[in-house]
Amino acid sequence: MSAEAQTWITQNWIPRAMRESNTHYCAIVEGHNPLHRLATQTIVAGAPAGFRFQRFATRPAAAAWLESLA
Repeated sequence: MSAEAQTWITQNWIPRAMRESNTHYCAIVEGHNPLHRLATQTIVAGAPAGFRFQRFATRPAAAAWLESLA
Protein backbone atom coordinates (compact mmCIF):
# COMPACT_ATOMS: atom_id res chain seq x y z
CA MET A 1 0.00 0.00 0.00
CA SER A 2 1.43 3.36 -0.96
CA ALA A 3 2.39 5.95 1.64
CA GLU A 4 -0.25 8.24 0.11
CA ALA A 5 -2.96 5.61 0.63
CA GLN A 6 -1.84 5.02 4.21
CA THR A 7 -2.00 8.76 4.94
CA TRP A 8 -5.48 9.00 3.42
CA ILE A 9 -6.69 6.09 5.56
CA THR A 10 -5.33 7.55 8.80
CA GLN A 11 -6.30 11.17 8.15
CA ASN A 12 -9.57 10.72 6.26
CA TRP A 13 -11.15 7.29 6.35
CA ILE A 14 -10.57 6.33 10.01
CA PRO A 15 -11.83 9.63 11.50
CA ARG A 16 -14.87 9.55 9.18
CA ALA A 17 -15.60 5.91 10.03
CA MET A 18 -15.40 6.75 13.74
CA ARG A 19 -17.90 9.60 13.34
CA GLU A 20 -20.33 7.83 11.04
CA SER A 21 -20.40 4.48 12.83
CA ASN A 22 -20.06 5.87 16.35
CA THR A 23 -17.43 3.27 17.16
CA HIS A 24 -13.87 3.32 18.38
CA TYR A 25 -12.92 -0.30 17.67
CA CYS A 26 -11.43 -2.02 14.65
CA ALA A 27 -10.58 -5.71 14.26
CA ILE A 28 -7.81 -6.44 11.78
CA VAL A 29 -7.50 -9.90 10.28
CA GLU A 30 -3.82 -10.23 9.48
CA GLY A 31 -2.81 -11.45 6.06
CA HIS A 32 0.14 -13.69 5.34
CA ASN A 33 1.94 -11.07 3.27
CA PRO A 34 4.64 -9.30 5.32
CA LEU A 35 4.12 -6.09 3.33
CA HIS A 36 0.44 -6.12 4.30
CA ARG A 37 1.38 -6.47 7.96
CA LEU A 38 3.85 -3.60 7.69
CA ALA A 39 1.22 -1.37 6.08
CA THR A 40 -1.33 -2.14 8.79
CA GLN A 41 1.25 -1.40 11.49
CA THR A 42 1.91 1.99 9.91
CA ILE A 43 -1.80 2.75 9.71
CA VAL A 44 -2.42 1.71 13.32
CA ALA A 45 0.51 3.85 14.50
CA GLY A 46 -0.84 6.89 12.65
CA ALA A 47 -4.49 6.46 13.60
CA PRO A 48 -6.23 9.11 15.68
CA ALA A 49 -6.17 8.78 19.45
CA GLY A 50 -9.11 6.92 20.89
CA PHE A 51 -9.40 4.33 18.14
CA ARG A 52 -8.59 0.82 19.39
CA PHE A 53 -7.22 -1.75 16.98
CA GLN A 54 -6.87 -5.44 17.70
CA ARG A 55 -5.17 -7.94 15.38
CA PHE A 56 -6.43 -11.48 14.78
CA ALA A 57 -5.39 -14.51 12.75
CA THR A 58 -8.97 -15.43 11.75
CA ARG A 59 -12.27 -13.72 10.95
CA PRO A 60 -14.19 -15.68 13.60
CA ALA A 61 -11.78 -14.50 16.29
CA ALA A 62 -12.11 -10.90 15.09
CA ALA A 63 -15.90 -11.13 15.01
CA ALA A 64 -16.01 -12.65 18.49
CA TRP A 65 -13.94 -9.77 19.87
CA LEU A 66 -16.16 -7.15 18.24
CA GLU A 67 -19.30 -8.91 19.49
CA SER A 68 -17.88 -9.01 23.02
CA LEU A 69 -17.72 -5.21 22.98
CA ALA A 70 -21.42 -4.78 22.21
